[in-house]
Amino acid sequence: MLRLRVSVAEKTLLLARSKQCGLTISDWVRSKAIDSRPVVKKASSDMEVFVRILAALGKCGSNLNQVARQLNRKQENFEFEVPIDAIDYLTKEFKEISAQLRKTLHGNRKG
Repeated sequence: MLRLRVSVAEKTLLLARSKQCGLTISDWVRSKAIDSRPVVKKASSDMEVFVRILAALGKCGSNLNQVARQLNRKQENFEFEVPIDAIDYLTKEFKEISAQLRKTLHGNRKG
């Protein structure tokens, strides 16, 4: 560990520049001082949104797979039914995910 004294203004500038590069301040300083490669690149806020949306899509896809499996079973066994609220839930989730994607993509076009 290396400690470094800087002014408040210098710290603010260092943090801003490291954030612009998507790096931790430690990785950014190392890259500038000794040309080292970053250990881990920080995810941008847009990337974090996309990761959350991707996780939500995965969850919905899994749920949809379960509904399809049960519908296939229904063909074999007429007593088994898929609850309509499960289909309503999945429809609502897909609409929310679509809205989040549109909002994020629309926000990127402004910049």
